[in-house]
Amino acid sequence: MRDSPEMTKNLLDMYGRNNLISRLNLKCFLQLSGLYNISRDSKILDCGCGRGRIIRTLQAAGFKNIIGLDAAYEMVEMARKSTGASVIHAVALEIEKIFKHNDFDVIIASNVIHHLGTICDWKVFLRGCNRILKEGGGACW
Repeated sequence: MRDSPEMTKNLLDMYGRNNLISRLNLKCFLQLSGLYNISRDSKILDCGCGRGRIIRTLQAAGFKNIIGLDAAYEMVEMARKSTGASVIHAVALEIEKIFKHNDFDVIIASNVIHHLGTICDWKVFLRGCNRILKEGGGACW
């Protein structure tokens, strides 16, 4: 579901924080998820990429093939400018329509799951993830 203008403003403020706790939290997430241990050529989708913080961190670690997706146009524009990555403006429930089957090695959905409001949304999103994720690929929530 798309965010209200007020929610987008609040998320822009929250995701714009660059303090020690935010940076440490992100580094811990990436280390504990196992992302730092996979091939730097892996194709990664950051679903709900916000301003692109995870994309920038992965790029700094040597990952080259990252695509972002976010429902808020403001976030998409910021992520594109700050990362140079391909960032798509769409809702997470549309991933199955946007991407090819077996397209990604990894899907990151850490900043999207709170937007899935119903069981039906969850089913659509997880089915889409399953279809666009390569056999043996992984997802990080």
